[in-house]
Amino acid sequence: MIRFISFIFAVLFSFILIFATANAAYPVGEEAVIKAVKKVKPSVVSILTTFQSGKEGGGSGVVLTADGYILTNAHVVEKAKTIQVGLVSGKKFSAVIVGSAKHKDLAVIKVKANGLPVPPFGNSSKLELGQTAIAIGNPLKFQWSVTVGCISAMNRDIKTRGIMYRDLIQTDAAINPGSSGGALINLKGEIIGINTLVYTGNSEFKNAQGLSFAIPINNALETSKFLRKGEIQASPKPWIGISGITLTRETAENYDLPVKTGIIVNSVVGYGPAKKAGLEKGCIITEFNGQKVLSTDDFKALLNGCMAGQVIQLTIWKQNKRQKINVTVEHQTR
Repeated sequence: MIRFISFIFAVLFSFILIFATANAAYPVGEEAVIKAVKKVKPSVVSILTTFQSGKEGGGSGVVLTADGYILTNAHVVEKAKTIQVGLVSGKKFSAVIVGSAKHKDLAVIKVKANGLPVPPFGNSSKLELGQTAIAIGNPLKFQWSVTVGCISAMNRDIKTRGIMYRDLIQTDAAINPGSSGGALINLKGEIIGINTLVYTGNSEFKNAQGLSFAIPINNALETSKFLRKGEIQASPKPWIGISGITLTRETAENYDLPVKTGIIVNSVVGYGPAKKAGLEKGCIITEFNGQKVLSTDDFKALLNGCMAGQVIQLTIWKQNKRQKINVTVEHQTR
């Protein structure tokens, strides 16, 4: 009797297993990717541009609001004579630039539309190495292409196109020209980054692969708040009210200074945030939020990555004493 019952259970289990397998269209991992793509794809747009020279360009964008605000990279729409936005549905709209921050390579454009599909946005500060990353965009005009990889690294700093990119997400999900401004998403179907650039190597190491980078969505959304108000490119710039010169080793040795690298503050605006924080002429700035400052270019690049209201920590030497001060960044208005 016991053997008979065991036999019946074995047969039933086999039928259940066969039935489940037959009805599982995709493995669990693939199903999650497919669901995530279906969720976000309608919110990713194609961008076609024309320029005064007659040349054409292209890129991608992500819907910010149902009433027509779209986030993309500044280099996608910079100097464009016309901008056309396309939806997955086939609808097309003319767009105008509302705000552009070249130093952050982000721009907000606007189309006359309502009811656009707004995607869910994730939290890029909670990313983990190795988690799945999916890129959606329009590389080389192959519209709404999907590539899958993982989060390879975070907080990458890269200088290219005359821009110092800070805190980028690195992924091996393939992106190409035209992917810029598109979405990097997680398995929940949340946007975690704006695809921005691909590194192909330098003169020594050419044809590098699997090195794609995205602006973290937290940073992009924070910047978009200002861009939607029409704040453009270099006006206004992040500002703390100082000017300085690069400290050279020779200068440090000639004047017997306590440090060999940094910038020497040579003027401080009386009403500026640096003055309020205690910075004075003659102080030496050696670190910016824990990162070494080697030149005035370094300092400008780090400051340009900040927004008004952000508190930065500077490591300084003042009267031959090392100390840390907090400075609240402002936008220059005077």
